[in-house]
Amino acid sequence: MSIVKIKPSPRKLFALVLRLQKMRLFILALFVLPVWLLAGTVVPYGEDPFIQGMSLQAFSLGQIRALPMETVSIGGNVASLAGRDLSLTAQHTEAYGGIYQTDVVQLTKSAWSLAIFRGGVSGIADTRGALNDLGADGLPNTNDDGEGNGLFDPGESLNISAISFFNVQQWVAEAGYSKRISTKLSTSAQIRLLYHDLHTQSGFGIGFHAGLLYNPWRSLQLGIQATNLLTTTVFWSSGTQEHYLPGIYGAAMYEFNLSDDALLISPVVQLEYQAKPTAELSGDGYWGAAFGAEVNFRHQLKLRMGESSDGQFTVGAGIVTHYFNLDYATAFSDLSKAAGQSHRVGIQVHLAQFNYWR
Repeated sequence: MSIVKIKPSPRKLFALVLRLQKMRLFILALFVLPVWLLAGTVVPYGEDPFIQGMSLQAFSLGQIRALPMETVSIGGNVASLAGRDLSLTAQHTEAYGGIYQTDVVQLTKSAWSLAIFRGGVSGIADTRGALNDLGADGLPNTNDDGEGNGLFDPGESLNISAISFFNVQQWVAEAGYSKRISTKLSTSAQIRLLYHDLHTQSGFGIGFHAGLLYNPWRSLQLGIQATNLLTTTVFWSSGTQEHYLPGIYGAAMYEFNLSDDALLISPVVQLEYQAKPTAELSGDGYWGAAFGAEVNFRHQLKLRMGESSDGQFTVGAGIVTHYFNLDYATAFSDLSKAAGQSHRVGIQVHLAQFNYWR
């Protein structure tokens, strides 16, 4: 048997080398760019808006991020958007006993979604400059102990009329896009703009997420969500940089049809890895797991429960109608015992069902 040797043309060799060079540059950027972004100071005090802005279905199932839900989440997988009808969602949360409040407004149509998130604390008292620093006797220019030292000493008081109030808040605008690769595979991408306002300081940032959704058959969903690609950095007016480091989430949900669509039970499990450095850019991230289950009665009443990777036990319920959905969710943990219970309510309006929107 003779062996035929095929000699590639110089043009094909050049194209192959060019593709390899582009691949090397892409891989290099994935590793070098996060290091460059992290060259500043890491301040891990910020909270990912997903924690307070996720959909109520995702929250009550244990904070599921890797799978798209009926109402998509801020920072969650949106790979099921393709082909969706027009809908509008509004969601409100009273967290930590009502001190921290969040609102999410979201519009979805076909392959696109647009969400606005706002979270903050209002009516914080500013007592700077309100101290009657007159010492224990309450009289000026007596040079008694405590007068003029700038400290709140015994016998001193505050000038109520000099107290002012301010708000701290966080805003996020996030756009998502989904594309169907095949009948079983979809992909998605999101871009987010962040704005933080801490009264005397403000910060701006931009971030990117990406996700995959695979349906090997009708009853099984497999999802992956990669968050904060290349690191999301918030640049503060003070010069400080706050970093949300990349994370990866993978989840599976299976639907058991027990009574010809009259009773559906859908357990879900999520594995996650989140990078969490210390201020010295050291320290490993953490692996975690979340679990949940949804019981669906005739596609009209849905009961949910779950446990998040940080140990929160979550519950929720949803009512489905032709024109709108109503949802509620809450969590039980040691934090809720100390800081107060968090209550989340939301409504999703199916605008496509109204003749005006057709």
